[in-house]
Amino acid sequence: LYTIAGEENGIEKLTALAKSDPFKALDYIALTENLIREELAKGKTGGEEDEDGKAPEKKRTNAPKPPSPVGGPSSRAFDVSDDSLSADEWARRRTAQLEKRKKG
Repeated sequence: LYTIAGEENGIEKLTALAKSDPFKALDYIALTENLIREELAKGKTGGEEDEDGKAPEKKRTNAPKPPSPVGGPSSRAFDVSDDSLSADEWARRRTAQLEKRKKG
């Protein structure tokens, strides 16, 4: 409806059509919606084809590889906000985590 309202006299045309034949008005809205979906689908595929319909080549960069994260996966092994653990298991893991921090 936003798109139809953006057309010149769009709302007036739709209102007149709805008064004369409501089903044609629904068909018009559905057709407009399909056209919008097609346009949006073009945008998802990039939409920047050249004259031959081929997508442009991806740009390559000379940037270095991103650094590896500090600390290993063991530093993220226990999540204090994990609700899936029982209270006893949570307390055991939390205590172990705090003990590890004291040593390190």
